[in-house]
Amino acid sequence: MSSQTIQSKQPDPKKRNWLYFIMFFPLASVFLSSIMIYHAVKGKDSLVSDNYYKDGLDINQTIGQDRLAKKLAVRAYVSIDAEGNALIDLKSLAKTKEPFVTLKLVHPTLGERDSVTKFLPTAEGPYVAEVPENLSGNWYLDLYAHDESWRVRQKTSLPTENYLLAP
Repeated sequence: MSSQTIQSKQPDPKKRNWLYFIMFFPLASVFLSSIMIYHAVKGKDSLVSDNYYKDGLDINQTIGQDRLAKKLAVRAYVSIDAEGNALIDLKSLAKTKEPFVTLKLVHPTLGERDSVTKFLPTAEGPYVAEVPENLSGNWYLDLYAHDESWRVRQKTSLPTENYLLAP
């Protein structure tokens, strides 16, 4: 009588590794999708406006401000250093000197980093103020008259020295 050895069949280790490899991608996509859904629900988007109608009406006002700045040939040389010291040398065809000008620093993507600063004139002529420190990267510079009758807006990289803002 011969005895036969019964061998238990275990899956080949190569086949088991393929199973893990194939299952990794669906499980990873479910996991990453749940993270994206969480951030979409909990996160705020500061770039989205809540009142499109009001924004549409404001466009006509800003177009008028830009046209007046061009008509007055407003030119401003802006210098902003890393410590937050800022200087604006303003030239225009206006008959009176502005009592102050307002500079809005607008970050393209992070609304919480935006700032508004009033610049006061010095005896020598340029306007000076302090802006937030450590401004780096791309920013929109919006320069307004004291009564917001004109506006000059351009994009630049900060810190900067003698950057020309012109309509």
